[in-house]
Amino acid sequence: MVVTSQGNSPDLSTFTSGDGYYKTSDGLIIQWITRNNASANEMSIIFPITFPHKCFTGVVSKGGLTSNWNAYNAATINKITNAGCNIVFNDWLGPNNAIYGLFIGF
Repeated sequence: MVVTSQGNSPDLSTFTSGDGYYKTSDGLIIQWITRNNASANEMSIIFPITFPHKCFTGVVSKGGLTSNWNAYNAATINKITNAGCNIVFNDWLGPNNAIYGLFIGF
């Protein structure tokens, strides 16, 4: 559970939607993305908001649009900037797969 300095839980309803971000009171930003039906093994991603200072790290995974996830497919994040990045997979994603990403910065 996330709790503010005033002891209140913030509105986390956006966590259930597609792309989004959460910004803490001290400036930390956590962003997430989802891309469905990728048509190639490389994709450019634009973050929901630009990190004002730096994107520290990110992690991406490939999953099925159903419950059948293909965990064996490796992903690499490259060309990362404050505004976005490229994601490269070791094979073509195909029409029934999705990309899920999580990025942290400030």
